[in-house]
Amino acid sequence: MFENLSAVGLKKQIAAGQIKSVDAVRFVLDRIERIDPTVGAYLSVFAERAAEQAKAVDEKIAAGRPVGLLAGVPVAVKDNMCIEWGPTTCGSKILENFVPPYNATVVEKLLAADNRQDQPR
Repeated sequence: MFENLSAVGLKKQIAAGQIKSVDAVRFVLDRIERIDPTVGAYLSVFAERAAEQAKAVDEKIAAGRPVGLLAGVPVAVKDNMCIEWGPTTCGSKILENFVPPYNATVVEKLLAADNRQDQPR
């Protein structure tokens, strides 16, 4: 069901209450767990954080509050973009324990997008 939706299609169904964000995130996390040991695409996965954010989006939608353009859509951030909540290694052993004290601008913009009130639901 989820694998055939574009990000826009998924967002529309989440905003309409047809799909819960927590279900979309669970689907993606299950898929990562199942496939990534073979593929090796993810260096870090923040499952608990993703689940918490998905729950918050679902609660906003249920309350009729506005949400951002990608609210509820699972997003991966490449490991060369700084994040405050976990390591940013750039795939390098030298940086394996580096946790930046700030988020990259693109990460800040993704996080801030859900707080904008001028975006359509």
